[in-house]
Amino acid sequence: MLQFIVNGLIEGSMYALVATGFALVLHTSRFFNFSHGGIFIIVNYCYFYLHKSLGLNVLSASIVSILVGCLAASGINSMIFKPLRMKNAGSLVLLLSSFGVLIF
Repeated sequence: MLQFIVNGLIEGSMYALVATGFALVLHTSRFFNFSHGGIFIIVNYCYFYLHKSLGLNVLSASIVSILVGCLAASGINSMIFKPLRMKNAGSLVLLLSSFGVLIF
C-alpha cells in the first residue's frame, strides 16, 4: 500500500510540474504551446536512457537530461517560433506549428 502512495505522489508531482510549465508558457508567450509536452517526453526518455542503459547515477543523468531539454526547447524556439513571431503570425498559426512540433 505504501508503494502505491509513493507512486501516486511521484506521478502527481510530475503532472503538477507539467501543468505549471504549460501555465508559465501560456502566460509568457500568449499561446498554448503543445510542444512543451514533447520537450517533457524528450527529457524523460533521455533520463531513462542515460540512467538505465548507460548506467549514469541519478544526479548526472538528471543534469544531462535537463540540459538536453533546454537545448531542444531553445532550438525549437529559434528555428520555428521566433521566425513565425518575426512575421507577426497569429495565435492560430503558432498553435498549429506547436502541434506539428509535438507530432514530430
